[in-house]
Order: sequence, then structure tokens, then C-alpha cells
Amino acid sequence: MQAQLNRLHRKTAERVEVAASMKVGPALVAELSRLNTEPMTAETAVTVAALWAKVAAWVSAQQMVPTYEALHGIRGALNLDPRHEGLMLTAQELACETHVAYPTAMSQVALVERIAECLPASWEAMARGEISLAHVKAVEKATTNCSPRVAEAVDCQVVALAVERGWTPGETARAARRLVIAMDPDGAVDRAAAAKDCADVRFYPLPDETATLVATGDAVLARRMADAVDELAEAMARAGDDRNVGVRRFHALADLVLNEPGAGIADGRPVPRGETHVRVDLTTMLGQDDRPGELVGYGPITAQTARRIAADTMLRRLVFDPLTGDTLDLGRRSYRPSAALRRLIVADKPTCGMPGCSRPSIDCEIDHRREYDRRTDPGRTDRDNLGPKCKLHHDLKTKKLWHVDVNPDGTETWISFLGHRYTKHPTWFPVPEPLVVEPEPPEEIADGLPLFADPDPPDPDEPLPAPPALTDAEYEEMARAVDLLDAFGETFRQWCDRHYDEARVTGLVA
Repeated sequence: MQAQLNRLHRKTAERVEVAASMKVGPALVAELSRLNTEPMTAETAVTVAALWAKVAAWVSAQQMVPTYEALHGIRGALNLDPRHEGLMLTAQELACETHVAYPTAMSQVALVERIAECLPASWEAMARGEISLAHVKAVEKATTNCSPRVAEAVDCQVVALAVERGWTPGETARAARRLVIAMDPDGAVDRAAAAKDCADVRFYPLPDETATLVATGDAVLARRMADAVDELAEAMARAGDDRNVGVRRFHALADLVLNEPGAGIADGRPVPRGETHVRVDLTTMLGQDDRPGELVGYGPITAQTARRIAADTMLRRLVFDPLTGDTLDLGRRSYRPSAALRRLIVADKPTCGMPGCSRPSIDCEIDHRREYDRRTDPGRTDRDNLGPKCKLHHDLKTKKLWHVDVNPDGTETWISFLGHRYTKHPTWFPVPEPLVVEPEPPEEIADGLPLFADPDPPDPDEPLPAPPALTDAEYEEMARAVDLLDAFGETFRQWCDRHYDEARVTGLVA
């Protein structure tokens, strides 16, 4: 019986290998549907699940096509504001048809329009099943306030990197933010200032006498506040507080905000103020260029912000090589890294070393990539042999449930319990030069400029050439289209009138 089952498993694995080489589309969907009824091992099942994820991305891309056609058609049929009212009507149609909330449908339609305007690389990669819808949303969010030209340039570069290196949506978003600053440094400064002016603190009630407090604002202050909360929570633990770390953080925040110290600090010692680390390359520090810096534990920031905060006594600047991304090195022969060495590890590697994990390295443990051995170079406590691991993935490695190979190029390949191999590629990459934006001449000057794009413009008095004659099939197609429009027109106008009446009653429109 077991021998027969093994033969069936091998046969399924062979079919899965063929399916993995197929182009994403209806044929792959059909094959995966048939495979779902076949017996398979855990290893094969993981591969099939990954292929279904590629299909899901392809389906999302295909759904965007009719969504955009609906938006384009509604805008063309009505004399409405080309953006807001067209989006509103299209979203309402889809919300009713697909039984989702109107805000959800509006987000979907707005995303489709943004993709059509300036994110073609994202859509094409999603249609090939190379990235997910979450990746596309990450790029769209990072470029929301950018001009279409900047957004398209960022999209082209970041999607290629995400596909090549197998980035998660979080890693893709981080790279996209870095590219936005690099390609449009002046615009990034203005957008950062405008965003900080929208700072706020919101309170959201939750069940069982709990609530969520969300603070949005300057990333530097937010990082420092988070560090202060962590420091106080650790001090509470040292004083004997055995509650879990989340509870201690919450009460530490309450102590700091309300200025009502609880019983957590039994020894009365002052809470140490944490340092915030900023990475910035030397040429940016000297003001020779405006390459983006990085706030450790947050991500890319503008050069102006990096230079402004680098001199702060509570901030530590870490100068790195703009070509390699490497920070200065330190080495030790003891097992536990020094505080200075930990700062370098955290600055060099922004997230946990596990592929797919985006936990900031500032909140991770420091792991010896090769097991510590005082006598051998590979096992030493130095930058090359240390890396951040969140507690979960550090435990997986320590307990030998996952195995980690260190590659010659410095990357890590994680080998799963099932034997699958995943490589963590670096998130750092050299940033390009800023895009050159040609200033537009004033309108009164532009009217008098020659048409450089067309050296031989047509004579306005010259009659247009006669259009080519239509074939019989084209005439029949036009007639059918006119009949459909006539049949649909009255119903659509009645629908619009009814919804506009409702909108006027509710005050949405004047």
C-alpha cells in the first residue's frame, strides 16, 4: 500500500514540475484544479499552494482590466468631473455588484486608475504572477503623492528588483520609498513637511474593555518615543514586573504620557533615554548630494532630515559607503557583541534575516550566523558573522528546525523543515541620480514658442484627409453598438438621476 502511495506521490510531483513551467493563465488554473484531487506530499503541496498564489495575482490583474473599462466608459458617457464623480459612480456600481462596502470598492477603483496612469511595470509583473496584489499596493502607497513621471520611474526600477530578489511587500515598499526620495529629493522634502502637518492621535474602541491608540506623525519623534517605551518596559522587568512585554509597554506608555509613574520602577532609578541611529553616506553629510538617509527602525528619510538630526546629541550617525551600503566594521573574540557592534549590525541589516520576515532589526536578537567558536574565524563575534533574528526565527534556527547556510556573497539560504530553500537577498541597492525635471515656461511665453515636437505642423485651413471606407462587417458592428447604446441610455440616465437625488438629499453634492 505504501509503495503504491509513493508511486502516486512521484507521479503528482512530476505533474507539478510541469505545471510550474507553464505560463500563468487558464491552462495553469485547469491543471492546478486537477492536481488538487491528487495525493501529494507536504513538499509538493507547498509548491502547488505557491502556484495558486501566482494564479491569484494573475486573476487580480485580469479583474483590473474590466474595472478600468467601466471607469473609462462611465466617464465618457457622462459630463462629470473627470476624477471624483467618475470614481464615485464606478465604485458604487462595483460595490453593489460584488457585495462589498463602498469604501472598499472606491479603494479598488482608485488603485486601478493609479496603475493605469503610472504603474505599468507593477501590473505586468502581477499579470505574469511574479508579484502579488500586496506588492502592487505597496508600490502605489509609496508613490501616492508623487507625480506620474516619478511614480512610473520608481515603479520600473523597484518591480524589477522585487522580482529579482524575491522581496516581500514590506521590503518592496521600503525600496520604493528610498527610490522616491532619491529620484525626487526636492519633492520629497515638500511631501514630508506636508505629511508631518497632518500628525494626529486617534482612539479606536475595541471589545472587552480595550482600545487601540494610534499616533501618526514625525518618524524621528515616533522612533524615539518607541525606544523610550521599550527602555521603560525593560526597566520594569528588571524591577520584578513579570507581566508580558506587551502589557509592560502599554503601562510604560501610560506612565510617560500621564506622568503617573506606576509601581514598575521599584528601585527609583531614572529611565535611560535611548539613542536613535541615522545612516547617511559621507557625500550627503558634506552636502555634496541629496541621497536619502535611513532612520534605523523606520526606513528612508530625506537628506535634509538626515543632516538636521545627525548633530542631535540623542542621535548617533553611522556613515556608510554609498556604493556597497557597508558600515564601519568592528570585531570581537567574546561571545556577546558590544553595544557599538550591535549598532552596526542593526544599521547594516534593517530587518530579521529570515526570508519574508520584516521585523525591524532594532527589535531583534543578534545571532551568530555560524556557531560561535573562539578558535576559528567563521565562528567569531564580528560583523560578518552576526545578523539580526527575531526571537521566533532565532529559536527555529537554534532548535535546528530550520537550517541556515551562509553563501559566499554573504547572503543566507534558509532550508525549511520540508527541505525547501529560500535565500534572503539584500534590501540595500545603489540609488539612481534624481530625475531631471524641465521647467515649463509661463503660459504667455509658451503660446509664442514654436512647436518643436512637430517641425512641420499642418495648415489649419487644409482639409483633413478622407477616412478609409468601412467594410460591411464594420458597418454591422457599428449598427449593433448604436442599438445597444440606445437601449441602455435611458435606463442609465434614470439610474444617474436617482443616485444624484439621493446624493443631494444627504448633502454629498450641492
